[in-house]
Parts: sequence; structure tokens; C-alpha cells
Amino acid sequence: MLQGLSYCPSQLSKVVDLESSYFDIIKDPMDLCTMGAKLEDGMYKDRFAFQDDFRLMVSNAKRYNVPGSFAHNEAIALETFFEKCLCYTYLMTKFALMLSQYGQSSTRP
Repeated sequence: MLQGLSYCPSQLSKVVDLESSYFDIIKDPMDLCTMGAKLEDGMYKDRFAFQDDFRLMVSNAKRYNVPGSFAHNEAIALETFFEKCLCYTYLMTKFALMLSQYGQSSTRP
């Protein structure tokens, strides 16, 4: 999954290779390199598919790494940041839509 991607650091694949138990615990792996490749290849049909892969990646990191460990804590921090960005984007989109509807319905002198 990680190997063969030009923009995926080789160190990342080595970390996963060292931990053979990873694939015993994580049955549906996902990583940023794979997500990047899918994005470049146009494999995401919509933003929800991308969000699903991101959430899967974070879920895997939290499942595999011990609570309180650096990797587990960073997965939580990344998840929090991602969800805040999604919320902000959603609110700004709704606000822009509301403004555009207000502009269309109001009468101007």
C-alpha cells in the first residue's frame, strides 16, 4: 500500500514493515500516501469518501497505538483539527448560501 508512491516517504513504509502485528490488528489499513494517490487519480467520488478514508486512518491509529502514547495522542489531535476544519467549512458554506439567497430576495433601490 505504501510502497511505490513517489511522494510517500520511504521511512513511512519502513515503520509499517517493522510491525508485522499491524496487519493482524488492522484489517482495513489507510494512510495519507494512499489517500494522496487516490486524490491524484480522481478516485474520490465526493468529499464524503475522502472524509471516510481520513476517519478510517485516524481510527486505525487509535486502535493500534496504546492510549496515551505519542501516536495515539497525535491521532486524536489530527482528528480534532480535521473535524474543526470540516465544521468551519460547513458553516462558511451555509453562511455564503444564506447571504446569496438574501441578496436575491431583497429588493434594491
